[in-house]
Amino acid sequence: MTFRDVDQNQLALGVNVEMEHTDDPNVAAIIAVDHLSEIPNYYTRLLIMEDIALRKTKRRKIEG
Repeated sequence: MTFRDVDQNQLALGVNVEMEHTDDPNVAAIIAVDHLSEIPNYYTRLLIMEDIALRKTKRRKIEG
């Protein structure tokens, strides 16, 4: 699968996420394409999962 074969919005999200692991945007893009080849909306799912986890953590802090 190539950069052109994946959803470009997902690729942009993916590059941003993967830059946490590398300083090279090309490496980040390669990693993102690898994930997107398996799950086409991988980064949307990841962001939703992270948001849910943060909400649960905040709720636990409030509830004590």
